[in-house]
Amino acid sequence: PEHQQLAKMVGMWKTTGKMWMDPSGPPMESQGAMEYTAALDGRYFLGAYKGDYMGMSFEGRSVDGYDRYAKEYFSYWYDNMGTGVMGLRGTASADGKVITMKGKAFDPMSMMDVEYKSVATWVNDNTIKYEMFSLKGGKETKVMELDYTRM
Repeated sequence: PEHQQLAKMVGMWKTTGKMWMDPSGPPMESQGAMEYTAALDGRYFLGAYKGDYMGMSFEGRSVDGYDRYAKEYFSYWYDNMGTGVMGLRGTASADGKVITMKGKAFDPMSMMDVEYKSVATWVNDNTIKYEMFSLKGGKETKVMELDYTRM
């Protein structure tokens, strides 16, 4: 059932995003598109993102899935603005519509690893809200929000 829920991602999505460099200031806004495909008999889902960020062309890739042995969802992200990978692992709500994951990634602004939390909420089969929070010093701060709409 976990892979069936993730399979709903397959297809083309329009994205609108907000990113906060300073939580007290206005967010930077962006537009893009994400295409998800299934791989290896539906065990993994590959995302290919293209859009803009700070006036520049931005591309990213993801590998998402469910590890049935660890009983955890996972997501790995990499893009053309960095050279590292963000890895997140976590669980879903009882109905499978909210997936919450945590992980670490290197932050070039602070030159150190930072903990992050992501929350993906399936509003319906054609709308997903994705939120990312930094967890610096035990404080949760929203740093990104993406709204996905099926094309």
